[in-house]
Amino acid sequence: YEHYWQMPQLPLLDLGNEALQEHLLGIVDDWLDMGIDGLRLDAVEMAPDGFWSRLCRHVRRRSPDVVLIAESVIQPAARYVEQGMADAVLDFQIREYLLNWFARHQDRYAPFGKGLETILHRRGPQTSQQRVLFLDNHDMNRFVTEATFHWRARLALTFLLLRPEPVWFYYGTEMGLTSGTRSLEGEGAWPDRLPMPPLDTKTKTSSLVKELSELRRQWWREGYGEALMVQGAGELIAYRRSRPGFEVLVVLNFTDRTLELPPWASGALRVLSVEEDSAAPYGKIAAHAGLVLQRSDGGRKPSDAPI
Repeated sequence: YEHYWQMPQLPLLDLGNEALQEHLLGIVDDWLDMGIDGLRLDAVEMAPDGFWSRLCRHVRRRSPDVVLIAESVIQPAARYVEQGMADAVLDFQIREYLLNWFARHQDRYAPFGKGLETILHRRGPQTSQQRVLFLDNHDMNRFVTEATFHWRARLALTFLLLRPEPVWFYYGTEMGLTSGTRSLEGEGAWPDRLPMPPLDTKTKTSSLVKELSELRRQWWREGYGEALMVQGAGELIAYRRSRPGFEVLVVLNFTDRTLELPPWASGALRVLSVEEDSAAPYGKIAAHAGLVLQRSDGGRKPSDAPI
């Protein structure tokens, strides 16, 4: 019989079969009855489109507010949203791009911002809320395992959490969990499937994620728009988000050197510092550091300190 990949213990089911579809929708009903608020649709390319469309309609009738997130590794992500099969899609191509830049220090063939915009364009027309960004999941090495250094993960999380797209967390990512042992398998990265630490465990990464999450919620309430990559930032990675009268800037230094801040950062107010940047002189950003800045056409509060 046909089975999944190299795993004969996982036979492939005929998802075009009416009786099987009814059985699976019954399982979905069991979860809905328990009060879940979302479903992850695994490996959507391996099932007929008609099944996902039917599942989506079924869930909408039962629980209109339940979110459906599709895992699409190969197919263009946009079509699953456009054709009514899911609300949002995990974007693996963007994840691979972020991994190569932020963890493996590869893909230096073009400026980061232009490369990212090219991927976003080629993945099809999607709003920011339809594209789910992430650093790692259960089928791959953890980001810190790939990156070796925790500071790389903290800067990558800053990049993700201050953008408007939904962000997907693999358990422990918010704490910097890592086995330190990289698996070469394409799937089943067992060394990184570690027990979850106690939820009150505090790490430098978890403290930063808390700060970033609070800032993310604040920017959402205040109506900041899309993230636009800043060109001409040299070796820095930077983007900005705006609302009437205000602009916020996220500036990240993945290099091992202190760098000059671009002229557009002059006079901006510091909202958040990532890593220890006290050694950087005025107008510069330290190695492995990040800054969140704000500019406005209004007055400054007495507590605001310019960079």
